Amino acid sequence: MGRRAPLVMLALAAVALAACGSPPVPEETAPPPTPLPELRTPTVSLGPTESPDAALRPTPDAESTFQQLLASVPEQLRGRCERGRPAGAAMARVDCAPASGADSVSYLLFDAEAAMVDAYRSRLDAIAAVDLEGSGCGRGPGTERLKNGRKACFRDGRAAAVLWTNDLAYVLATAERKDDDWAALDAFWADAGPITP
Repeated sequence: MGRRAPLVMLALAAVALAACGSPPVPEETAPPPTPLPELRTPTVSLGPTESPDAALRPTPDAESTFQQLLASVPEQLRGRCERGRPAGAAMARVDCAPASGADSVSYLLFDAEAAMVDAYRSRLDAIAAVDLEGSGCGRGPGTERLKNGRKACFRDGRAAAVLWTNDLAYVLATAERKDDDWAALDAFWADAGPITP
């Protein structure tokens, strides 16, 4: 038993020396991260332009423009209206036969104020000066500037007529009355709209 003790001690000392003298076991580490691709900022803006090309703008279909225009006709007239055929730059036309106040009224819808004003001026250019000058709407021929548009009263053949624009709705309208009752025509105009959004 006395001999075994030194042997055990020697064995323990050898294990301790082996543990101290051996190199440390390296810990597992994650591989280095993969570099991200370089991001490039576009030098040209990809957003909408301030003034898009008119040719690239979507064109509304005939039914939607007709419904938009019909919605701007006063309700008391709507049931007496039908779709008309637009001409020139107009996108839609509504023709109505009022029960009173005027014999007929038509509304034209445009996609911009400039196109509407051009159509208004073209119509006035086709009227003889003698049929356009007078005491003014409600009493006879004449023109006036409205808060949100323009208005002209004139003789159109055998009828008294009123032509007006609405700058808020891009609508050009005209109404006629065959008996030359300018006051009744002007009273009709006051309620003929168009209804603005």
